[in-house]
Amino acid sequence: MGNLETKRNLAKALRSPGTPAERVLWKCLRANRFYGLKFRRQLPLGPYIVDFYCEKLKLVIELDGGSHVLRAAYEEKREAYLKSLSLKVIHVRNYDAINSTAWILNRIASECGLAEFEK
Repeated sequence: MGNLETKRNLAKALRSPGTPAERVLWKCLRANRFYGLKFRRQLPLGPYIVDFYCEKLKLVIELDGGSHVLRAAYEEKREAYLKSLSLKVIHVRNYDAINSTAWILNRIASECGLAEFEK
């Protein structure tokens, strides 16, 4: 099995069922619900898999849980790679995705130069 196929299979496995934070944020982003923009979930980009990606905005949204803190060097390398592709990366804490969803959506909109989002 090739490396790309392995990444695709891993991404597919990560999509189902997803963490609670992923499910909450995906409910808001899927089906063009956020400004009519198409987002993809658990998408392989190069050697990495990103949580959410919007091609039109060249935007990656990463949900950060406890494991991200423990892998700081890996996360820095990953972010540098994504930025080398001219992608904007927004980090969202899992807690905020679940408990402050409207605030997170407005933060994403603001950082992308979009009008305030009303859920």
